[in-house]
Amino acid sequence: MHCLQESMTAAQQQLDDWAAAVRRAAPDAFTADASNSDRLQQFNALYQVLCQQNKLRCDPFEWVYEGLDPLLLPAVISKGKGIPLSLAIAAGAVARRLGMDVQLVCADDSQIPGTASGPLLLQHMPPEIAARQAGRSLAGAPPPTSWLLQLTPAAGQQWVPQDLVFLDFSHKARLLDGVSCKQRYPILDSILQQQEAAGEPDAKGSAASDSIVIRIWADMARTMVMAHQRRGESDLVAHWLYQLLALDTTAEEWGHAMQQ
Repeated sequence: MHCLQESMTAAQQQLDDWAAAVRRAAPDAFTADASNSDRLQQFNALYQVLCQQNKLRCDPFEWVYEGLDPLLLPAVISKGKGIPLSLAIAAGAVARRLGMDVQLVCADDSQIPGTASGPLLLQHMPPEIAARQAGRSLAGAPPPTSWLLQLTPAAGQQWVPQDLVFLDFSHKARLLDGVSCKQRYPILDSILQQQEAAGEPDAKGSAASDSIVIRIWADMARTMVMAHQRRGESDLVAHWLYQLLALDTTAEEWGHAMQQ
């Protein structure tokens, strides 16, 4: 318990230090009435400090060897690496310390152009080769869900299309404009439309705000299920699967649970 408290205190101090470094990197941009242009400078400074100077990133890893460190925030902040969700949460925590309005956006890696998974990789192969390849593809853990950190415009303002900007922590961290991000994640258009229809996404107590919090918790629970599966910890798999089903009534895991 004492070690946990120490690690949490150290993580909070590190977030404070990063926030101070971001402010120093763009002092003129942090004003009480920051314009959209100022906000873009703030976001760029956040990227430079976290990703260029401190090298926050998502490196390939295996749960068997890393334990839960790629998910747990104190470890992610200490090591500077983890899954995209935890990295985006850490970056969002720094942004919040500076009064920046940001939001997390979930993107689906399976929608990335030029990639394929499962049966698509096995088409046009002889059956015996396809069977061997299928075994290899299942040997590795599925990649973690992609999460983006989006900068929201000033109150009462809207972004022009070329100013839409995201921080993508999948693989090597990148700052992407709206066009590049939509090319990488075609599902992003429909996500943004849903957010617009739901109203102000960052308003406390709003339906959109509550929905994203639940989705974050559900994705954390799903990640825990995956991690404990890889580690062969069946009791913990069952525990976190129960949490996931309670958080997400539309989870595809319900289909497997109902067949038991």
